Formats: sequence, C-alpha cells, structure tokens
Amino acid sequence: MCLWYVGQKINWTDTLQLLRQSQTLWLLAGFMFFLASKVLSAVRLNFYFENIGIRLSPQANLRLYWLGMFYNLFLPGGIGGDAYKV
Repeated sequence: MCLWYVGQKINWTDTLQLLRQSQTLWLLAGFMFFLASKVLSAVRLNFYFENIGIRLSPQANLRLYWLGMFYNLFLPGGIGGDAYKV
C-alpha cells in the first residue's frame, strides 16, 4: 500500500528521461560501490558474530545482512532488520 502511494507521487516520465540522460558508467560505478559497502559491512557483522561464538558461513551471513537491510527499509521504526538478525 505504501509503495503504491509513493509510486503515485513520482513523475515516471521525468525519472526515465533523467536516467536516459545520465552517464551509465557513473551509475554503474555508484551501484558497484554501494554493493561493495554492503558486502564489507556483512563481513564486519560476521566478525562480531564470530566473537560472540556464532558461526555462520559467508553466504548465510550475507543473506542475513541483506534480509535485515530489506526489513529496515520496509518496516516502521529503526530496529526491524536488527531484530530479524537477532
């Protein structure tokens, strides 16, 4: 419901035109830096887990981190994803 409401407020024609005018290389570089920052944050989280005796594979930890990030975006409040990780 909330995504529908926000989607109604966006001028999609202007958004697509802006994306067409943007430099693809910069968009790709920004996406890659964003992805790298999330992977490094997941590795850091796994160090914390290992220090408290929780052993997770890198793949399971990355999946846990991405799901936590998803919940932080779509659940009200600031602890949705953190509560999921706990």
